[in-house]
Amino acid sequence: MKISDLKTIYLACTGNTCRSPLAQRIFQEELAQRRLPGIMVHSRRASLEDEPRKHYSRYDASDSFLSEGTKEVILAVYGDSIFANRHRSRAFSSDELQDSDLVIAMTMGHKGALTGYQEAFTQDKKVKVHTLGELIGAPHENVSDPIGSDQRRLERVYCQEQGVSLKKLRSKPCQEVTEKMLRYFSSDRLKQIRLAAYMPTYKELKEKISRLCDQEEIPVVSIEQLFSEEIERRRASQLRTSKGTIAFEDLPYSNFSHFSYQAHDRSAVTPDEMYLHGDYSNISEVMNNRRVMILKGLESVRKLLLQLPTAFGNDQNITRLCWKAKQAIHHTVVPSLLFGNYWRKDFTLDTASTSANLSPYFLETAPLVLKGMERSPLNEAFQIRKNATEMVNLAEMICSEEDLGGIYNEISKK
Repeated sequence: MKISDLKTIYLACTGNTCRSPLAQRIFQEELAQRRLPGIMVHSRRASLEDEPRKHYSRYDASDSFLSEGTKEVILAVYGDSIFANRHRSRAFSSDELQDSDLVIAMTMGHKGALTGYQEAFTQDKKVKVHTLGELIGAPHENVSDPIGSDQRRLERVYCQEQGVSLKKLRSKPCQEVTEKMLRYFSSDRLKQIRLAAYMPTYKELKEKISRLCDQEEIPVVSIEQLFSEEIERRRASQLRTSKGTIAFEDLPYSNFSHFSYQAHDRSAVTPDEMYLHGDYSNISEVMNNRRVMILKGLESVRKLLLQLPTAFGNDQNITRLCWKAKQAIHHTVVPSLLFGNYWRKDFTLDTASTSANLSPYFLETAPLVLKGMERSPLNEAFQIRKNATEMVNLAEMICSEEDLGGIYNEISKK
C-alpha cells in the first residue's frame, strides 16, 4: 500500500490539542509539496465519541482549542491563522474510524486504545492503526507529549531572571504563579518562549512525516500479527520486570481490559500490608475487588472457550479440550475463589494454587488463538482477540512466572 493510494488519513493523540493537529498541518504541507492534493488529512483524540473514558482519554477535551505552544509553531512556520484559530479538539466518530484508510497514532498507547474498536480494522482483518514510529521502521519510537513544556520553560526563565528558586515558585498555587508570569513577560516574549518549547516536537514530527511520505510502501499488518506483536511486548516486559528494569511506558496497554494495569501495579497496597499495619477495615474490600477482577477475566476465558470450537468447524478434539477447561473453571476454580481456598492466611492470593489449576488449560488453549483468528471473519476474530487479551491479563495476575512464560510461548506458535 502506498501513500498515494489513500483517500483519508487521521492523526491521533491524547487530547487533540498538541501533537496530532501539529502533525496534521505538517502532513498537509508535505502532501502539497509532493502534489498529492486528493488525500484528506484530519486529526482526532484516541477514542470514540460517547465512549466511557479510558486511560488515554479520561479527561474531557471536547471543543478545546490548540495549546498555546502548538498555535505559536503553526503561526510561525506556516502563517496559518485560520487553522490555528479554528481547530477544536474532537474524538473519532464510529463512522470516521470505519471509513479511514490510515490512522497514525503518536504512541503505542494511543494505538492500543484505538485497536480496541472493531472499526480500526478492514473487513479483510488488516489493521488501519499504526504508530508513526512503526510506519518508518522505528517501532519503539513514540512522539512525546509537549504539553506543559512551555509552562516549565517560562518558570525556569522567570526564576533565572528574578533570582527565585524553582522549588519556592512551585510551592505557590498554580494560578498565582501563572498570573505572576503573565504580568512579568511581554506578549512577544511569551510567544518566543512557547515557540522554543514546542519546536523540538515540530522538528521531530516534520522529520518523521517527511520520511513516511518518501516511503514507497506502507506496512500492512493482520489482526493475528497485531496480537502476536502485543504478546511479544508483554514477554519483553516480563523479562524486564524480572530484572527490575521495567518502565511505565513498557507496560502493555489494552483498551479491552478492566484490570491490565492493576495486574502490573507494583505500588498497590496488598491485604497483608494492611494486616501488618493493623488496618483491617479495607482487607475485605480489596479481596472482593480482586475476586471481581478475576471473575471478569474468567468470564472472558469462558467466552473464548465457546468461540474457539466454532472457529475450527466444531472439531471434536478442540471441542473436548474447551469443554474440559470450562468444567474445570466452573467446578474447581470459581468455587475455590469464592470460598477462600486460594487465599493465604496473610490474605494474599496463592498464585501457586491458581497457577496449578488454570495454567494447564491456558497452555492447551493458547496455541489455538492465532489460528482461530486466522480462520474467522472480522467480527469473530476481533472477539477472539478481545477475550484472548483478557485471558493473558488474567494469567499475568494469577499464574507463576514460569507458567506465564509458557503461555506467551504457546500463543506465539502458529
